[in-house]
Amino acid sequence: MWWLKIISAVVLFAIVYQDLKYRAVSWFWFPILAIGLGTLHYLNSLFEVFVLHSLINLGFVLLILILLYAYISFRGKYKFSKAMGSGDVVMFIALSPAMASITFIVCFIFSILLAMILSLVFNKKDKKNIPLAGYMAVFFTFIYLAYWNGFLTQLYTI
Repeated sequence: MWWLKIISAVVLFAIVYQDLKYRAVSWFWFPILAIGLGTLHYLNSLFEVFVLHSLINLGFVLLILILLYAYISFRGKYKFSKAMGSGDVVMFIALSPAMASITFIVCFIFSILLAMILSLVFNKKDKKNIPLAGYMAVFFTFIYLAYWNGFLTQLYTI
């Protein structure tokens, strides 16, 4: 299982690097991330619980995306594809099987807040492009490193 943790951490670092440097992430990182983090979640919970949490998380992500799409369409300033990158959408979906539902929702919200704060601090020149997937990957990297080192006790049960 240690190799799965290393692969997941490397993929998260790769997403951070590519999104910060190129404002784009290679598509193949996302399935690897979903499979790696999903497998870690599966190995630490019952199959039924894993499936239930993954479906609830995916439903939460789809609800957020639908609401965001409706809001962007209502405002009429931008197209959805201009306001939100496809890599960001795929990142949301790739993180869905990663952890228990309550933990996922809390981590998801705080990763978005971190992305907002970091974009205010570091993106003063380029206010249109925010590397959301990269900033989320930074947050989830710290969450997983804290869990793997014993600083967080429950990632898959709440």
